[in-house]
Amino acid sequence: MGVWFSDYLSEDILNDLPATPRVYLIPVGTDIMGVPSSDDPGVVRAWKVVDQRIPVPLPSTQARLDQSSWIPLLDSLNGRLGEPRKFSTFRAYHDGGSAVNLDELVSDSRLVGRSVWNTQWLLIIPGRLLNAVPAVGLERFIEQVTDIKLVFQTYAYSGG
Repeated sequence: MGVWFSDYLSEDILNDLPATPRVYLIPVGTDIMGVPSSDDPGVVRAWKVVDQRIPVPLPSTQARLDQSSWIPLLDSLNGRLGEPRKFSTFRAYHDGGSAVNLDELVSDSRLVGRSVWNTQWLLIIPGRLLNAVPAVGLERFIEQVTDIKLVFQTYAYSGG
């Protein structure tokens, strides 16, 4: 995936936005996927994905098994089961033209298994990452940027 801002860079060095902006892109809608076994391309499946942690189990020891208060489901994981996972920021770029620079795509496995055909995406551009005074950073961003481009490099499995 990649995010580009048109007219992000300006000629005003003192009041320009940072050279390496960071953003969040979060799928918040319903994932939709065509049914691979259907001959009708209009048949789709829709589901709501809840992005939760499935912690890695830690090895149990004989000493722990002897403790009456030890509960394997609670005490043998490196986190809380079902805890919502947090999203990380990634770098956005200034728009360099109509060609996509593959070096500027983020190769993150976080969205693997998610459908790009999602009904709603949330792009968060934190003001605190644009300027020491967040309101000033957002104001400059709104005044300066004329377009936001999202690019997904995707794959598919053939079905049927």
